[in-house]
Amino acid sequence: MLTQWAVNRVGGVLEKEGEAVKSSRVLLTESNGITAQFLADFSYTSTLQKISQHIPVTLEVLRRFATTKRQKEECGGAYFEHKEFVIQQAALTLLGERSIRNSLSRHVLGLYMYAGGASRQLITIFNRLGSSVSYVTLAGRGHKGLTEDTWPRQLGTLEVLSQSVRAATRKIAKTSPFLVVYDNINMMWRVAEQVMGRKDTQENGTCATLIPLWNTSWDDLQTADLVENADKAHNLKLKDLRLTRGEDNALYESLVHCVMRIVVRYGGPQLAHLTPEVLQCMPASEHRIEVHKTDIYPLPAMDIDESSTLGNLNVLKTVFRELHLDDSSTDFAQTVKFIAGDQSTIARDRVIEATRAGNEGGAGALRWAVWMPGLFHYKMAATHAIMITHLGLPNHDLSNPASLSAHNAILQRKVVLPSALPPFRTCRDLAFVSLYARVLHCMLLVSGKATLEELANGLTLEGLRQHADTVVSKYTDAGWAETLREEREDGLGGDMVFESALLFLRDALLLREFTDAIKIGDSGRVVNVLKVWVMSYRGAGRNKYAYETMVLIHNIQNVWPERIKRAIFDNWLANPTGRANAFVEVDLVQEHLNFWTKNYYQAHGSNASWEWLRVIAPCVDVLRKLATNIHAAIGAKQGTRHAIPNLSADIKVLMDSLALHQVYQIRDGRTFSSEESPPVDVVSAGTESLAFGTTNPLYQFNEHQRRLQTRRRTIPLTGPKAAAHQPMHNSPATPRQAASVAGNARDNVDSTDTLDAHMGLEIEIDTAPELGGSVSTGDDEDDSELQTGATGTLIHPELLHV
Repeated sequence: MLTQWAVNRVGGVLEKEGEAVKSSRVLLTESNGITAQFLADFSYTSTLQKISQHIPVTLEVLRRFATTKRQKEECGGAYFEHKEFVIQQAALTLLGERSIRNSLSRHVLGLYMYAGGASRQLITIFNRLGSSVSYVTLAGRGHKGLTEDTWPRQLGTLEVLSQSVRAATRKIAKTSPFLVVYDNINMMWRVAEQVMGRKDTQENGTCATLIPLWNTSWDDLQTADLVENADKAHNLKLKDLRLTRGEDNALYESLVHCVMRIVVRYGGPQLAHLTPEVLQCMPASEHRIEVHKTDIYPLPAMDIDESSTLGNLNVLKTVFRELHLDDSSTDFAQTVKFIAGDQSTIARDRVIEATRAGNEGGAGALRWAVWMPGLFHYKMAATHAIMITHLGLPNHDLSNPASLSAHNAILQRKVVLPSALPPFRTCRDLAFVSLYARVLHCMLLVSGKATLEELANGLTLEGLRQHADTVVSKYTDAGWAETLREEREDGLGGDMVFESALLFLRDALLLREFTDAIKIGDSGRVVNVLKVWVMSYRGAGRNKYAYETMVLIHNIQNVWPERIKRAIFDNWLANPTGRANAFVEVDLVQEHLNFWTKNYYQAHGSNASWEWLRVIAPCVDVLRKLATNIHAAIGAKQGTRHAIPNLSADIKVLMDSLALHQVYQIRDGRTFSSEESPPVDVVSAGTESLAFGTTNPLYQFNEHQRRLQTRRRTIPLTGPKAAAHQPMHNSPATPRQAASVAGNARDNVDSTDTLDAHMGLEIEIDTAPELGGSVSTGDDEDDSELQTGATGTLIHPELLHV
């Protein structure tokens, strides 16, 4: 009887404690809400502590049940700390069984398992164990093929989370300046067994992300200011593409410091002690971005192929429709919106804008759009140019020991062919490890030391800087390489190996400096490198990137107002972690999100669908942060970054090869084999290609810009103040007034001439392969397109109307 009384008494207390937890609403999903902000703030440890305050007797009963006398006598604090966590977790599980409404932790753990790529079977098992919600509860049930905000009757946790992220994104879009970056996402959807109507398919769509602008207000982004500047912009001159004296000195100092960073990082422990001093004296421009955390808001995936001009137009329409913004309204067009992407994306977007110039007025003219370059793809193009220029032929290690192909063979890596280059990271790593070995080898040459240990003995920061200065001034001198080349042509000497070694060191140092400038968030240093690369791209045959870089420099020098330019410099690099030295390009942010979407979170097999991708894409960033949060709270302490590979052995063997073949010492008459040509000085070749001749690319670029300015000044055919609705002499008095009509109308132009001028504009755009510029609109051709008799140019009607 006494035992039964005790059981009933304790049972009553436990029931009251269970009700107390329910009344506190700590574990109720409807009280907390499965939102991005809630998951970002969620703390598993804090949740356990909150429920512990309401169930002291329950926890004591479980402690007594789970602890033996021997454990009390022999075990230490860490053991009991873990035991207390297990007891609290058991109570949390039991509370979930007491009421289905106490399921908050189960929803969170279910999301965590999904974020980690857990299968449906695994989630079901943990649901059976009481630790997670079911897969159906997580993913939702019912038809998901709904395009608007009408959702299935019973929403899954992921669908609720997706809705909350989309709502937060729309709020940001309405209240804060923002940029939108988008890129294509390509996937192969495979089926296990093919039947009628079911087979493997290649899916090509688009993913986009909204990023709030940092250190920028709406007042900084007035479209009228942009229109006024664009209307007054003068021609791009060769001197605009070249570094000024101040920029040249700044770039030189940056390259010297880049050599210093390489030495202290890869020169071994004997040189690493100088690292703090070297980092302390790092050059900085006036456009260095302050360390801050960048918030990112992925948008639903779109089943739109953006590899065509019309596809890009549909992407822009879909993005602003998702954000609940009317991109045809006058208010929308009053402020600038930044649109970022890779080279082909931005080129096609500019085609849309150019096509509408003089045809569409108001917001439809897209004068509110500023096309922001994706710097990650610029870096990829520069890496590709280095590989093509300096790779050399395989199996020519003796005649060309300075080539990347020779170094690749020494490192015993897979053969690299110019016709089938490996992925970007493999190419970049090969170029960088070769660069590190060359820098350290040249440091030994200029210092007169035999080993790195001797170099480190008594070396000071000033001594290191002097040696680095000598390395840059002596071994990146393209003029010296040209002199040797002329001597060889005159039969007076020359040294092909030494010439190519000088050019590689210059090109690779620029790539390393560009990479470091991005990580540190210094936009000024980034632009200095781009001014050199505009020539390098052209000289290396990367004509489209040469054209895009010309457009960028023209905008920086002549078009963008100061406040818009500052906003670009502050926001074309993002910092999702908020840590120092952790900036990344905005297009790389989108690439990472695409990677997680298609490799971890998309459904596989017969379940793959764009409907599900639309649901899961907005959740990707939240799920990754939740996984990191749970790992930190209760997971193994494995860190969040992979270990940096030890390159000491690779660098040592390359340094030995450089010394053996005397690569950085002149040997008169040394040449390559007859099958191999010396590498091109891409900077000199690009400069000559851009500037010389009567119809050089620079002239054609300016001619295109002049025609575009003329088109924008004409009265539009449709939209506000269209030519059909007003006398031809009524045109805006100033460019600022012209903002409301997309900056049109300062010259009185007959409407027939206007249409002809528009058709002629397409010819300028279609010369992109020759100019290295925008892409053709030929991918958009179909039966509904208009063909002009004057030029034969095809123009899709959708490009002319919003």
